[in-house]
Amino acid sequence: MRTMRLFLLGLLSLLGAAAGLRARPGRGAAPRQLRALERLRQAAPSAVLALVLATAGPAPSRAGYGGFELEDLPPASQKVLLSQAGKLVFAADAYLFDVEEDIANPARWADALSMLEGGRDPRFASVSRVERDIVAPLRSLAQGIPEDAGGSDIDVAARQLDAAMSRLRVLVGANAVTTFDNAAASGSQVPEAVVKEALGYWEDGRQGLNVAIDIVNQLADGSAAKKIDPVPKVGEGNTKRSRDRYLGYKRDAAKCQQGGLGANVCQGLMDKYIGSSK
Repeated sequence: MRTMRLFLLGLLSLLGAAAGLRARPGRGAAPRQLRALERLRQAAPSAVLALVLATAGPAPSRAGYGGFELEDLPPASQKVLLSQAGKLVFAADAYLFDVEEDIANPARWADALSMLEGGRDPRFASVSRVERDIVAPLRSLAQGIPEDAGGSDIDVAARQLDAAMSRLRVLVGANAVTTFDNAAASGSQVPEAVVKEALGYWEDGRQGLNVAIDIVNQLADGSAAKKIDPVPKVGEGNTKRSRDRYLGYKRDAAKCQQGGLGANVCQGLMDKYIGSSK
């Protein structure tokens, strides 16, 4: 194929060089023959060019998402993307290691409910931990990235995740036993069909979260941001996400909130753990 393209391009160059020549009457040349020759000379470059374009194949597609790369975004959008990409790493970890594991074990549904619900005191506005740590990064990305560069699609993904968590909160709240003597006994009171339904809502949210992760990975491809691993399905096992890394980050983040670590340590905490291979 490459040899054919080179041949056709060479032929096109020769015909183009001959395009400035004019047919001159020769001995015995009939006017009709000359006119036919002139038409052929004029049409040949266009025909060869069409053949070259037909055999050249499609133009290579750009990296990025929807034709946009990180450098195509406004500076403010680039800043949002890179800052929220780190938060998205731990949003995915929390969704897998906290939410999924609690939902899969009905004995821990009281813990799951505490993550899904905000504060109950009406005097204080409070968001749930799921909203703050998992959904909020998607909302920030949707608001900070232009719609046609992925912002609109991330917004749809955020709404899907939020809707799934709302349904999960209602279901868990209706079935969780918050006061009991035996944790195992409380888990056995949740019907298997209800657990399956809860995991179905978790799966709906997982798909929305992974859509946002995929868009961020495509936009940030080639930048300093590390690729974010998607959240696996229930039962697929965790071969890429690190529980130790997440637990270490969560422990140190809690210390930062309590003022137990220095400002310099807390400021670089996310980068420290994202760069960790443990």
